[in-house]
Amino acid sequence: MPWVKVSDDLYSHPKIVAAPPLARSLFIAGLCHCAAGLTDGAIATGALPLLLAQTGAKAGHAKDLVSVGLWSSTATGWEVNDYLDYNPSREKVQAERDAARLRKERQRSRGRDAVDQDGASGRFVSRRDDQRDGRRESRRESRGVSP
Repeated sequence: MPWVKVSDDLYSHPKIVAAPPLARSLFIAGLCHCAAGLTDGAIATGALPLLLAQTGAKAGHAKDLVSVGLWSSTATGWEVNDYLDYNPSREKVQAERDAARLRKERQRSRGRDAVDQDGASGRFVSRRDDQRDGRRESRRESRGVSP
């Protein structure tokens, strides 16, 4: 899940200060919508009713965000101004996810390759577990303690 980046001085920024409180809430909901949907800052007209319901804002608050310069009107809805200046693009998030997936697959593959079947117990024991068990055995033997 991607995160949206918000400046720690957001509520003292002149554009935010100029927006009515419910428009500020709509702005934050819009940022979250863009991050969750990987929209690169675009807010489709069809998404506005959900954002309004989430925030209690009215449709006029979208116009307020445009008038203070936080959003821009587009043919298909709105765009969060400077979204990609502060948040990763869809392409970057997808590339990071793909890299993480491949890294996990390689780790799992190495884990499967390093697992031996313990015939006596029927449980799987990794090489790392065998090494730890060997160290435990040698400590017990040096103290004269039986397993």
